[in-house]
Amino acid sequence: MKITLISTASRPIEQGIRCLSSRLKKAGHEVNLIFMCKGENYCTKFTEDELKQLEKLCRDSDMIGVGAFIINYERTKQILKHLKKLKTTIILGGIHPTLNPEDCIKDCNIVCIGECEEAIVELADAIENNKDYKNIKNIWIRKKGKIIKNPIRWLLDDLDSLPFPDFDIDTHYILDKGNIIPFKEEHFEKEIMFLSGRGCPYGCSYCSNGKLNELFKGHRTKIVRNYSVDYSIKFLNSIINKFKSINYLDLRDDTFTVRSVKEIKEFCKRYKKEVGIRFRATVDAKSITEEKIKSLVDAGCVHITLGIEGSERVNTEVYNRNITYKDVLRTAKILNKYTDKFSINYDLMCCNYYDTEKDLLEVISLVRKMPKPYRLFPNALILFPNSQLYNQAVNDGYVKSIKDSGMDLNYHERGENIQRVNKNIYLNSIVIMFRGINIEKIYGSIPVWLLNILTRKGMISFFNDSNYLTHLIPYGIRIFDFTKYKILKPCYDKLPKSILQNILNFRSGNSMSIEAMPLSTRHNSNEL
Repeated sequence: MKITLISTASRPIEQGIRCLSSRLKKAGHEVNLIFMCKGENYCTKFTEDELKQLEKLCRDSDMIGVGAFIINYERTKQILKHLKKLKTTIILGGIHPTLNPEDCIKDCNIVCIGECEEAIVELADAIENNKDYKNIKNIWIRKKGKIIKNPIRWLLDDLDSLPFPDFDIDTHYILDKGNIIPFKEEHFEKEIMFLSGRGCPYGCSYCSNGKLNELFKGHRTKIVRNYSVDYSIKFLNSIINKFKSINYLDLRDDTFTVRSVKEIKEFCKRYKKEVGIRFRATVDAKSITEEKIKSLVDAGCVHITLGIEGSERVNTEVYNRNITYKDVLRTAKILNKYTDKFSINYDLMCCNYYDTEKDLLEVISLVRKMPKPYRLFPNALILFPNSQLYNQAVNDGYVKSIKDSGMDLNYHERGENIQRVNKNIYLNSIVIMFRGINIEKIYGSIPVWLLNILTRKGMISFFNDSNYLTHLIPYGIRIFDFTKYKILKPCYDKLPKSILQNILNFRSGNSMSIEAMPLSTRHNSNEL
């Protein structure tokens, strides 16, 4: 049977849809993948011509699967609406339908919830053999005004039993500058993404994992399931042998260092020998040890990301993150020993309805205490529908419409997000301007001498939320961002690597290498 799977991710690195494709191919089906990449401006819609090209490619499909993310779901709805005229079976899956099946079933007659490798094969087999599929687990079906809600199945424990994700680009297409064309190796931009496991031990309230832990409770043996080291290395080795231009791996596990020292050592030893390309890893402040970091560095890790997210109170009481500032500082001291080996990125969330003045001052204090240099990425907290924190914010009266959640904005629209929350405007503005390289003399865009002035009690008291002058600050940030992203960034992106390195040296005190940055973020105005 001929099946078309459509990804709506902003870049063609999504692993989930590749896993579904390889599973369907193993079951004997013919599968084409189409990556409808439209960039990270999630407000951008598909043009009519782009949708017509997609329709033409899907015209002879016996089944169409569409992956959906909440952040760009309006694009997904465009696809669903346009392809309905084909009169073929369409199934909607992904994280958004998993968390919000009641809403998504209104847009598509068949919705898959959770991990769908087995469900989509059962559905395809049933359609091919003209059999009834109304009782397939993980599948919701809307038919004649009624909704059949099948239960979810037990999560697969042995991930190694799955075939490698599908990287057979001969059957792939991609939306490139308005045209859907055959996928080429160059579309990877020399980088691939790989999740070597599924699940997160933390289950933060703002994250999908918090809700997934609720959904899968009683339907799994353990929260975190990993591919074996042997599976991971063999897969990655097959990729670099197939695509000679690939020189960077985005290891996208929620927290790679939750693994034991033994497992990390085994992975790193084989990775260095059998894969040998630069990679990034996401870590957490609870599980980091010097021994683990040494192994990662030796294997070629050049980029570490760690989430701080909020104050201690907000982390524990609001985000359900059992991570203290003591943990963060301990980890930061370990990571700081290797700034000549890798780039350190810390993630931080602001524009949170539950932050107090004290919380934000604690965040500012922590940022100043952390050993430098490092990159800090403060982003606005977006409340994804049906996440635990979203539901709490609705109950507490903070979210009355989609605009209150931030879903209509891009996370990097800093001034607009500060105005949306309309609380702690002054301190949120300071924190959000820390974005970029932080060294002893400057924090992002704020020199330390200016920061000392801005954080005086008198200044904080004067620029309270009742002062109309305070409400002008986000407009200033919007002008700053427009100048930076719309005027300076296009010029910056065209600079040769040697000049980019000189800029980075100037900003970081000669402590960071441009080679420690993935190509997807190397040309980034945050380094200006």
